[in-house]
Amino acid sequence: MVFNFWRPYPFLVPKKSGWYICTAAHQNGIDKPGVIELYFDTWHNKWVDLRRQNVFDGYKVYESCRAPIDDNRVYTDTDCERIDVTAWKHLPRYRGYWKKKREKGYDAELWEEMDGR
Repeated sequence: MVFNFWRPYPFLVPKKSGWYICTAAHQNGIDKPGVIELYFDTWHNKWVDLRRQNVFDGYKVYESCRAPIDDNRVYTDTDCERIDVTAWKHLPRYRGYWKKKREKGYDAELWEEMDGR
C-alpha cells in the first residue's frame, strides 16, 4: 500500500485480521481521544486490545477491594473489546539502517540472540 492514511471505521473495515493504529474516543476510561494499537478480528468483526486481554487470561484478576474468591474474579474489561474506534490505518513498515544490515547478514549471531533462536 502506497498511501497510509486514516480510514473512518464504520464506513471502511479492514479486510485482514491484524494489528492496526486506531483512534479511540475514550482512551483509558477518560473522555479524551487517543491513538492506540488494536487487533482487528475479521471473524467476529471486533477491535480487541490483545495486550490487555492477555493479562486477564494469564493472571487471576479480582475486583478491587474484594476478597480473592472466584465469585469476584474478572475475566475481561471494558477496555479489552473496543467499541469507540473512529478511524484506523496500517502500522508503518520499518525501513532503516538496521534492516539493511540485517538483510546483508551483518553480525548474524547477535540477531539470532535477539530473536530468541
